Amino acid sequence: MSTKNIKNSSENNSKAIIFARVSTESQDYTEQVRRMTAVAIADGYKKENLIEISNKESAIKRNEKEREGLNQLKEAIAADPTINAVYVFEISRLGRRMDVISSVVQWLTEQKIQLVCDTPNIRLFERDGSLSMAAQLLIYIMGVMAQQEMIIKKERFANGKRRAKQEGRFTGGSVKYGYTLNDKKEIIVDEAKTNIINTIFDKYIEGQGNEAIANYMNEMGIACRKSKTYTRSRVSKFIEDEQYRKIVGDEKFEQAQAVRKANTKSSGKERKMSLGERLIKCPDCGRNYRLVGRNYVCSGHKAEYLQSGISIDGKALYCDNAAHINARWMDATLVQTVSVWYAKDVVEDDSARRDKIEKELKEIPFKIMAIEKQLEKISGKVDRILENYEEGEFDRQTRDKKMSAAKADEKELLDKKEALETRRRELESSREKIGVKQLDYLNTMVSVKDMTHSEIYEIVHALVERVDVEVKDGVKYWTIRKKNSELSETFFSFGHGCGTKLYMGTNIEYGIDVTNVEGYNREFKA
Repeated sequence: MSTKNIKNSSENNSKAIIFARVSTESQDYTEQVRRMTAVAIADGYKKENLIEISNKESAIKRNEKEREGLNQLKEAIAADPTINAVYVFEISRLGRRMDVISSVVQWLTEQKIQLVCDTPNIRLFERDGSLSMAAQLLIYIMGVMAQQEMIIKKERFANGKRRAKQEGRFTGGSVKYGYTLNDKKEIIVDEAKTNIINTIFDKYIEGQGNEAIANYMNEMGIACRKSKTYTRSRVSKFIEDEQYRKIVGDEKFEQAQAVRKANTKSSGKERKMSLGERLIKCPDCGRNYRLVGRNYVCSGHKAEYLQSGISIDGKALYCDNAAHINARWMDATLVQTVSVWYAKDVVEDDSARRDKIEKELKEIPFKIMAIEKQLEKISGKVDRILENYEEGEFDRQTRDKKMSAAKADEKELLDKKEALETRRRELESSREKIGVKQLDYLNTMVSVKDMTHSEIYEIVHALVERVDVEVKDGVKYWTIRKKNSELSETFFSFGHGCGTKLYMGTNIEYGIDVTNVEGYNREFKA
């Protein structure tokens, strides 16, 4: 960058950037651009040599790399060596975070780019080209003030929003289920929803579990928020949410909390969720099977449904399907099937990953070779620059600028080379670990003795789409289907009482007896 006074220099063909920023769409940066354009022209720049970069974006929520305006500024300077100055209305236009401001100023210093600020009057470099200590101090002070000002604004906004929420005023976002807005945009109880909220709390206090309540609400056709269905977790959130105290009253809310506390007392064992929940489908009504005692049965096969005679959309709640499936066998077949799928997926995924690693490893030496050739060219370029300077082809200022550009290119290439070397070491390490990882997964899935129930539950529900049940000539078939795949495995049980056996396959004559498959009937530690 020229360090001479360029003001009123008619022969000056250097370029400068006018950098402007506002935080919201409703604000206008026109005045910033006008003011800084006038300052730049007064410094000797021609109007056609001024490059405007203006954006509407927050400077407190985004870091330096996420700021579009700063990225444009750096790209423009890197692409055009005739740019030697940046004009801003005030330091906070660069950012309202001290880390961002410091980084940008440091980058401009390294690039020998003058930074001119109008309010207050700051110039990063002195006329002789040296860094201005006073300017650095002022930039630091103004940066701290900009950051502190934004912190105070955010705190003030958060406090205002908190007070409004406490006073029952709407602060944006969605309104909690059970509440609505009146004409004054105040949050009030939605009387149409109070019966639904009270029903959930009443059933919970009576001793019904979250899943039972969710099933009841869904089967009665009671819509949840945005037409979503009720789930165990949604019911739990209703019970725990303090904001429903106003709807159900203090006494009922406290009763529900007492029940919840009693239900969640630690017993030293992990709560055992049935593996087949929400997976096994009734062939008659399409509802999920539920665990009752030691068997899975259709959730619609309930005496209270039969007695009530209730129907929704012409379909009775009660289901005649009384066929039950032994829970121990169902869970054992789920574990056995998923073990094979899981191990197979790991091996296939890692094989594909190994191929990808090998391909990338082969490409890296060629990329490094190409970089080394570019480094040789830069070395030759540096020699020519020094020779031309010695022969008087250009002055010291031009030599320094060309040398600086060459060194920057050299550093960028060396960084790329180092990154490739690091990547090669990472890939070689990953390649060595793949075989060990495959063996570890295979050993783990062959025996589930070292896994917790919840770990197995997660794997089963991650891989199984559904279990289709069919009862034919007294034989109970169930087909376990994999998600996003055509893979499936069928089992059936045949016989009565102690003579009942479990088979794998679809043909009663050729089924494989797997009665002695490792059961899933043990306690699991938390």
